[in-house]
Amino acid sequence: MHRADKIVELEALLKKAMAITIQLKEELPSTSSGRNPAHFVDIERSNHLSEAGIQTVYTLFERGHSCEEVAQVIGISVRGAQNRYNIWKAGG
Repeated sequence: MHRADKIVELEALLKKAMAITIQLKEELPSTSSGRNPAHFVDIERSNHLSEAGIQTVYTLFERGHSCEEVAQVIGISVRGAQNRYNIWKAGG
């Protein structure tokens, strides 16, 4: 496969991934901050993910979403998503 073909293929995959991200974000109920309260222990006083939030993050990783996409959809930092990714990858 030529380099140009690979670039076209990657661009198509990126476009598809972003479409899925947008769709997921639209499907999730949100607060005025754009964050789903079901994903957090106490959204008003805590940034800690609830068990439902953690499972949603892991599901997104299983579906092949990047840390950046997960962070955007869930409403957490990229670093927080990376930490969850490392835990998920380790089987946790």
